[in-house]
Amino acid sequence: MVTTNQQENTFTAELARRALAVSLGSLSDDVIELSRQCVLDWLGVTLVGAAEPLTASLAAVLRLEGGTAGSVAVIGRSEKLGCIDAALLNGTASHAIDYDDVNFSIPGHASAPVLAAALALGDATGASGRQVLEAFIAGYETSCRVGTLVAPEHYEMGFHATATVGTFGAASACAKLLGLDVTRFAHAIGIAATRAAGLKSSFGTSCKPLQCGNAASAGVFAALLARQGFDAPADALGHRLGFAATHARTSKADIALNTPGLVRDFSQQPSVGRDAGAHHLHFNLFKFHAACYETHSAIECALKIRDSLDHHAADEIEAVRILVNPHCNDICNIQTPQTSLETKFSLRMAAAFALANVPTASPASFSIEMASRPDVVALHSRIAVELTDKVTMPENVMLVTLKNGNVLRAVHDSSMPETDITKQGGRVSAKFLDLATGVIGREASERACQAINNLDSLPSIDALMRLVSLKA
Repeated sequence: MVTTNQQENTFTAELARRALAVSLGSLSDDVIELSRQCVLDWLGVTLVGAAEPLTASLAAVLRLEGGTAGSVAVIGRSEKLGCIDAALLNGTASHAIDYDDVNFSIPGHASAPVLAAALALGDATGASGRQVLEAFIAGYETSCRVGTLVAPEHYEMGFHATATVGTFGAASACAKLLGLDVTRFAHAIGIAATRAAGLKSSFGTSCKPLQCGNAASAGVFAALLARQGFDAPADALGHRLGFAATHARTSKADIALNTPGLVRDFSQQPSVGRDAGAHHLHFNLFKFHAACYETHSAIECALKIRDSLDHHAADEIEAVRILVNPHCNDICNIQTPQTSLETKFSLRMAAAFALANVPTASPASFSIEMASRPDVVALHSRIAVELTDKVTMPENVMLVTLKNGNVLRAVHDSSMPETDITKQGGRVSAKFLDLATGVIGREASERACQAINNLDSLPSIDALMRLVSLKA
């Protein structure tokens, strides 16, 4: 029998205590601003993802199963669902176009499962904007701590960390929203451990975003069960047969608890903490290209090369070599994409798009139709991806041989966060308005943007959720 004292002195309980301690009043202005940026970015990509065929298929299944008897808004759609199903649908939509933010401490998409869960439960319970922000920050930091606990082996073994690790963040956000005590909060994390699942083999298919939605819904479900008194192992994360022990070869509890802001070095060198006083949110990475984040260094290299050439860049290029860490091979090295979704997971195609002046910030650009454009096809055929341990992850080196014999070189590392948070906020706002306007119109988009800028002062998120959903 596990005593109360044993329950309170576990890794899982410590995560719960830290999440419960999150309060906007004790957080720096930059952390609060970053959290608002995450919400705005998430809503924008979810609005577009809501119209994707895979999201429509999931919505159809939920309707068939009678899931529409609820009151929770679905982003970019007209359905009203229960909070568990809403989290599933919104979480799937938020990852459908693979344009949501990233944190390498997971490594994966930090905000998507946490916000899908927090906003669904927050809408169901009448939560204030402040409560949702605090829940999001608590869940985000928990996800990154669990990611650090099992990195890098967990991801290398083939687990989709956004889905597995994200389940714990989603459960923590919801447990905080429900005001659970430490014991029940730890039970919520333990219940989440039994439902955390996701495989990297699904990348490039509908199952990748579905896994994100599953993490969000499992998080809501776990917290609600814990509130009802459903119990779980005292230390589902740290137990000798718990999540860390079964999903990674080693676990790093001390690092996970004591090194916030950890930045992962995927070259398998020891991980290095940059600022022991920082929150993981300081290292959030927003996407400004609508493809898998591991292709962004290649895109940035290609843009540098293209900018150094004239408008006939494609005609001048003889061959392109992209040097990447072998880690990329299982993530984004689809050689010849056969579907629009696969173009987002192809270094060759992403680089060809950038070199051909295809607007990579637009989700519509990543399509089989664009991949079939003659100039893109010609460039794609000249690009080779080379795996080498000499390049760290997520750095890329691009070598472009021109027809005149000259060789151009570009290097980019996409793991560095923006240091100017205000500048970043402007880019995130512009991205949101570009994405949202086509779904809910310019006026509603601007009102939603304003609401999120003042999210911590909103007495309820109800009006915001109505702004970003569609009328029946």
